[in-house]
Amino acid sequence: MDPLTIPTSIFGLLKATAQVAQYLAPYVAAARDTPKIVTQVHSEVVYSRTILLALEGLTKNLAAIPVKRAALIDVDQLVAVFTDGVLLFSELEASLPSLPPSEPASPRIPLQTRLQWASKESAFVALLARLQSFKVSISSMLIILQRQVHHLD
Repeated sequence: MDPLTIPTSIFGLLKATAQVAQYLAPYVAAARDTPKIVTQVHSEVVYSRTILLALEGLTKNLAAIPVKRAALIDVDQLVAVFTDGVLLFSELEASLPSLPPSEPASPRIPLQTRLQWASKESAFVALLARLQSFKVSISSMLIILQRQVHHLD
């Protein structure tokens, strides 16, 4: 993977996470009427965004990452994780317009909108599982790259 591709992938994923989180935020704000799957997807998107921001920070100073530590992450694994992330967020973004937009002036979500969310729940359950897997993968990479080895003298 080209060294410039990593920051570009992370930037694209950060943009996608921001858009998805922004779309879902009004639904989450109407917590009483929000289907549980909405808040779960929103949380996973926000957590993924936080991890991606940390990874982005590391890519700005690649020289500071010990070579032995970076070598623990195979390039093919990196490509697979970021490719899956891009496909996942593309699919997630594509599914959002099929849902009705939240009414910003109302703290409640109309019944018809809640029913539309319910009809899409199985698709969002599958996306939630993929989001969780993506989060675990990028989180593992972050831990590997950030971990400080302490030697006892």
